[in-house]
Amino acid sequence: EVRYDFDSFFSSPRQLALGDTRLLYPHDEILFLYNPAILSYTKEKHFFITKISLYSGASAGYLYNALNLSSYNLSPTEWIGFDWQSLTNELLRDPYGIILNANPETGIFGPLCLGYMGNGIGILLYNNFFSKIDIRQAPGLPYVELKSFAEIGISLGFSTYFEILKFHTLHTGISLSYSKRYKSPFFYGASVLEVAKYYENTANQIYEYDVGDSVWGNIGIVLDDGGHFKYSLTINNFFGRSFYWTRIVYQNNQETLKRQNYVSYIPPSIAIGTIFHVEKIPYIPTFLLSDFIIELNLVNLLKLDEFWFKKVKIGSEISILKILKVRGGLNQGYPTLGLGIDIDILVIDVAVSQYEGGVLPGQQPIQNISLSVEMKI
Repeated sequence: EVRYDFDSFFSSPRQLALGDTRLLYPHDEILFLYNPAILSYTKEKHFFITKISLYSGASAGYLYNALNLSSYNLSPTEWIGFDWQSLTNELLRDPYGIILNANPETGIFGPLCLGYMGNGIGILLYNNFFSKIDIRQAPGLPYVELKSFAEIGISLGFSTYFEILKFHTLHTGISLSYSKRYKSPFFYGASVLEVAKYYENTANQIYEYDVGDSVWGNIGIVLDDGGHFKYSLTINNFFGRSFYWTRIVYQNNQETLKRQNYVSYIPPSIAIGTIFHVEKIPYIPTFLLSDFIIELNLVNLLKLDEFWFKKVKIGSEISILKILKVRGGLNQGYPTLGLGIDIDILVIDVAVSQYEGGVLPGQQPIQNISLSVEMKI
């Protein structure tokens, strides 16, 4: 049996604030994990010491209704605070229902982030974590899907370029990656009774989880027109990405193989993008405003059964006083925004964004906030 899996959590506030565009942004070399051609066209070279991105999201609309927030005046200029007793009563009325039906999710990239990017070469040792709860209604007891995993991996990338025509440059890149992943046994669902039994066993220090590993690769192409535009084509997981899973029981400080019963798969995907980048804005001193960027991505072009609006991502950024980055965009039709501070070896980014968790526009919008801290030399 082959099941579909989640891609790795390679998200950062920079990407999320820019409408989740991630194919051509020139100031984040870690994006070679998506587009290895970035390694030869970016001008910056870094040794990464550490990078950690924290992410938390949920259906804010559901929480707004469940906690009866409409009874409060939330205007920033008139807000006088919450009635914490009333708010607590709303929360305690059905705490599990609120937690589960709000579709909460959390993610972490790092803190393991060691590597080098520059001179057409990229190497990165990393870890990431993602967790999301979905509830599916079924006859009798509801069905719980705990889509949670932790992963450690290493990626190697190489990129070179060729001069074509008079001013155009073609950058090509390829990356190969290996990762080991630990996953929740309820990733594809279980009844409430099965989940309760599992946590009853954990009280007796008996744990079950799935372990799998995978190898995959990405191909990227970037065309630089010699001016302000660049164009990109990427093929991610170009030979597919398969995990072969083994169920492990951990008890008395020992791991015991329980069974190996399924394979999960992430199919290849194709994305195209373009970016308009002006380092020096005409008639404006660079110490005031600089590095104006607009990027457009069209993703998952092979996924023909997906609505077109979920494929569109747009982001824009401008630098103020060389260190403050102001960002905004549209991700699947939803607005995103964020700020960044870049001071030599220290970079701090924050973003507020959202995406469509359902199939139709507006069916299940998921709002999220994210924060990252990065040190590089």
